Amino acid sequence: MLPPKHAPSAGLRAPYRAVAGTNTSSAFHCKYACEPPLGLATIPRMRKIVLLFAVLFLLPAVVFAAVDVSGKWNARVDLGGQGGTPTFVLKQDGEKLTGKYTGALGDADLTGTVKEKAISFDFEVQGAKVHYEGKVSDDAKTMEGTCDYGGQASGTFKATKAEEH
Repeated sequence: MLPPKHAPSAGLRAPYRAVAGTNTSSAFHCKYACEPPLGLATIPRMRKIVLLFAVLFLLPAVVFAAVDVSGKWNARVDLGGQGGTPTFVLKQDGEKLTGKYTGALGDADLTGTVKEKAISFDFEVQGAKVHYEGKVSDDAKTMEGTCDYGGQASGTFKATKAEEH
């Protein structure tokens, strides 16, 4: 007759279970071999470590990955009663942002950054430094935030990514 599962035998520690029909060394003083219970104990230690690192380091990288804002954006700018509808053509390389502004003030090259979902870019037109700062949506199809036209005017903007054909 087999001892009940997880029952300690002479020299065995619970919660090990005995396997019938095998004989172990005399150090255990029992006629049953011992094996660990099913569960995490059956996964080799190195696999546990690799799995732990994958969860701790790779998952956050995926969750907090920056969005890709490359492409043409159509914007609406509200400067407190005045406004416009500029377009931005953006190119993203990692966190670095370059591109072109086209609007009522002319055309200008722009530079900026994208960190996770935060976007910031600057350009200069007609002698004024212009600064845009905002947040990009999770699907990277819209963005909104604030803009400052060299201290002469400030307001808000909303932009939508143009459909690619």
